[in-house]
Amino acid sequence: KHYNKTRYAGLENHIPNSYANSLLQLMHYTPLLRNMALQHAATACVSDLCLLCELGFVFDMLQKAEGATCQATNMFKALSGTPQGKSRCFPA
Repeated sequence: KHYNKTRYAGLENHIPNSYANSLLQLMHYTPLLRNMALQHAATACVSDLCLLCELGFVFDMLQKAEGATCQATNMFKALSGTPQGKSRCFPA
């Protein structure tokens, strides 16, 4: 709230993997993807590391934060738990 005087939330930029924040925000403002992730996160998903659930949780936080900053740490942890995330750019 010190710098952001708007109702739009941001993502913390001092955590590891925060370089992906701009991509998360881009996805958040894509209505089809945002609605699909929010609807999926509201279901009883059976996967332990579901990236769509985690996206839905991040989008839900961003909508409810009203200008506060949010962390996408769980999203990055879930991504690093996938084979693609481990081999690319998200160290565990």
